[in-house]
Amino acid sequence: MKQSSRLVELEPVSKVEKICWKIGFALLTVIVIVLGYRAIPEKEVVIQNTNQRPKKNIAIMVKIEPEISYADEISREINVQSQDLIIIDRKLVEVSKLIGQMDEAQNLGTLIESTSSKLEDVGKLINKVRSKCDSIHIKCGDSTFESINPIKETVNHTLNSSLTDGLNLLLCDSSESTETKKLTPGETERLQASLSEVEQEYNSAYKLYNGLYRDFMFFADQQKLQNAKESLKEKLASVKISTRADLSKPIGFTEDELRYFLLCINELNALKRQDIQIPEEVIELLPRIIVEFVKDHPINEFFVISVMGWESGHCNSDYAKERNNFFGMKSRGEGMYFNSVREGLEEGVQCVYNHLEGKKTIHQVNDTYRPYQEGKEKKGYERYSWSEGVMSVMWLYKGVEID
Repeated sequence: MKQSSRLVELEPVSKVEKICWKIGFALLTVIVIVLGYRAIPEKEVVIQNTNQRPKKNIAIMVKIEPEISYADEISREINVQSQDLIIIDRKLVEVSKLIGQMDEAQNLGTLIESTSSKLEDVGKLINKVRSKCDSIHIKCGDSTFESINPIKETVNHTLNSSLTDGLNLLLCDSSESTETKKLTPGETERLQASLSEVEQEYNSAYKLYNGLYRDFMFFADQQKLQNAKESLKEKLASVKISTRADLSKPIGFTEDELRYFLLCINELNALKRQDIQIPEEVIELLPRIIVEFVKDHPINEFFVISVMGWESGHCNSDYAKERNNFFGMKSRGEGMYFNSVREGLEEGVQCVYNHLEGKKTIHQVNDTYRPYQEGKEKKGYERYSWSEGVMSVMWLYKGVEID
């Protein structure tokens, strides 16, 4: 029995039917979307009274302010006290002028009222300065606060009461109208004496502020020094000393770090030979010169200081002392002379960069900074004696203790 296959021929779909199918599918899609949208519950905002605002979903943007150091916070408070003292001083001058005008006043009552209001402001500000100084000293942990604040116990007392009482007596004197009253020499003298007492209160508050400012500056310097020490340790640890180290990349030392580093080098030299010290002027100028130079010229700051140390014997060679030549620079075989320490340092830093430009390693710099003599071929250590000498200084400086 043979199996037979039957082929079912389907009639081709006409163009009209295709269009109908597409339209039907599009309508079905629209219906589904509309029904889905309507199924989402709407949020109703109910306002119970006219003063109530509708609640909304608010996107809150958090603004992160830069971190403010403790020293900066205290510094701002001190600046506020400085402005208060300026205001007090100005108001005291105004009060003094008003009292001086009372002898010839046409309307004594107006002058007294004006004087009293200014005097009240002065008292409030003086007390504010005292109490604020007290608060800041406590923040700084100053144990000697009592020694510079002999009037601390009077902070809460009523200030300039004698002058205020004297003005009130004049104002309330019923025996004579303030419009016609003239001050007697005794009354004027008493007012001037009372004003002197107020000025003494101001001077004591000003003295307190000066003590606060002095102590804070010491506190701020110590904080700054401690920060410089910590960051200097980290950066010295990152210094790489080898014949393959890239000297064209700055380490990123700050002026404070370099200045403290030079002081530590002096301490190290003092332990070995007390007659070798980097001069104070070099310690002050060189860090600023290097930091400014590195902004536009890529060079390793540690390498620059080490070259100076090798060439000038830590700034104690005859060239350094007599010619301000700290980097052993020569012209036509003679040591160059510079008019000032700044000029010698600036030209020296530029000189090191000129010999490093286009190079990276210390041996490459050796062949231009201190090349071996022509006709006398040198090999190994002899050829690179300059770079090896600079590297020995680099190792010495890297071992400086930062305490």
